Amino acid sequence: MSAWLSDELKRDTRLACFSRDTGPLTGNHLTDIFNRGFCKPRMWAQYAEKHTGVCLVFHRESLEKEITTQLAAHTPLLRGEVQYKDCGIARDLFEELTFSINTDDLEKYGQDRYPAIHLRKHYQQLFFEKMSDWEAENEYRYVAFTKSTEPLDIKYGNALVGMVFGEDTSEENKREMSLLTSGTGVDMRGLKWKNHSPWYDFERQGYR
Repeated sequence: MSAWLSDELKRDTRLACFSRDTGPLTGNHLTDIFNRGFCKPRMWAQYAEKHTGVCLVFHRESLEKEITTQLAAHTPLLRGEVQYKDCGIARDLFEELTFSINTDDLEKYGQDRYPAIHLRKHYQQLFFEKMSDWEAENEYRYVAFTKSTEPLDIKYGNALVGMVFGEDTSEENKREMSLLTSGTGVDMRGLKWKNHSPWYDFERQGYR
């Protein structure tokens, strides 16, 4: 039964995750760089093929408007900040039913309706909680639900405002990104690391 419910909750779920800036930003690039969502070496190592990828920088309000406009009227949509807390595997079964099945509700509503009811009650713990070890990601999520087997494609419009290249992003990929965004006003920067400190790669501007 547990495997059945887990599959029901995950199968129709589409998830987008973003790392936010940690405000307030002062305008001083020397100090602000440590508060930027794109300047997290652990994330570059985990999600960007060890500093060879590219980080897309979105204007948050513009992106949220695009996502909401395109999805909210057609599919259930959740959004919010991820909360970081350490919860042991042994929980109070009488108070915490997130990872348990309420058999009374299951019998009352049936297998077809129960997953949606369970989701409405426990979506925060299911999709917006992670261990405290991930806290530095400062993550914001959008969670959408659809019966389609296809990905949900979102046109981001003018929300994409920048691209940040990793320390080892190839020149070929930089040129490709530059061509793909030509004429859009998207700002491009590289990151480099020296003595474990980050800074912008102003020396290589051929991809701008």
